[in-house]
Amino acid sequence: MGKPRQMHPLEDNPFVEGFFDWMGSPEGQAAIEVNDALWELMEDVQLEARQRKIIWPGGKGLSIDQSVERIHKLYPNFPSDRIVCFLISWIEQYAPETYSEKQLEELDRLTEEWIDQYERQ
Repeated sequence: MGKPRQMHPLEDNPFVEGFFDWMGSPEGQAAIEVNDALWELMEDVQLEARQRKIIWPGGKGLSIDQSVERIHKLYPNFPSDRIVCFLISWIEQYAPETYSEKQLEELDRLTEEWIDQYERQ
């Protein structure tokens, strides 16, 4: 007798199936389109966590809300709440390759405080 086949953790998983269904839905496709466009837009953007500013090409530092307005002007069909979610995620993931471990820890602390305050507003 052969050994019973072990099921992969993602196989027959309702969450995964639901996620794939969502990705194929019009809402999922729209979310993917927004994320793809915004990742491309953010390629040359930097972060100044101490000042709580997103630094756009040309050196203009904007708040999260000001950045949402800027992006919404470029992409008026993108929902503002989706842009906010994207920007918060981008801030949380921001980590320049040139930063030392100590600088990254400070960045994490500053961005966490910034996002916490923003979400309380």
